[in-house]
Amino acid sequence: MGKAYWYKNKKIIEVGLKEYKTKINDIVENGKTHIHDLVDNPEVFGFTKEKVQEIYKRHGEEVGREGKARDEIMKMALAAGWIRVRHHASRSNDYWIVQFNSFNEQKKDVQNLIAKLVLGMKAMYKTDKVLLNPLDGITEVYDGFKNPENSILAILEGKEEDISLVTEYSEFG
Repeated sequence: MGKAYWYKNKKIIEVGLKEYKTKINDIVENGKTHIHDLVDNPEVFGFTKEKVQEIYKRHGEEVGREGKARDEIMKMALAAGWIRVRHHASRSNDYWIVQFNSFNEQKKDVQNLIAKLVLGMKAMYKTDKVLLNPLDGITEVYDGFKNPENSILAILEGKEEDISLVTEYSEFG
């Protein structure tokens, strides 16, 4: 896995600034996941630790694990206006996925986020394959490497707005 971010209200934070050790199939590994950041900071995302624990209990899963509970909690965060970004990088496939609730409602936020990642932070490149994945619609694929006219920059309008890169979830408050 590559870089990952959460974005809301013109603020972006890199996922996994804190390392987690998880034991899966008797292998201990460091993890940098959206769900770990979300579980550790539920109030920032609009719910409580008790709500997170209740969802995991209802699904019979360990808190912080990938599964049905994680999917439900992620959807709650996206519905509350958060945008989730993950870079998937492997030998056979390299792409970014940008997940959010509604393109109609969050178009400007998605544009600002892409501008920050490409033009500001240079974490993403205009030739990268990017999947825009709204919960309420169809995934759009941009691939500037295969087709320069289909670069992710095609969705941008105007200049980048001032977006803050923050290092603590308390800065979202």
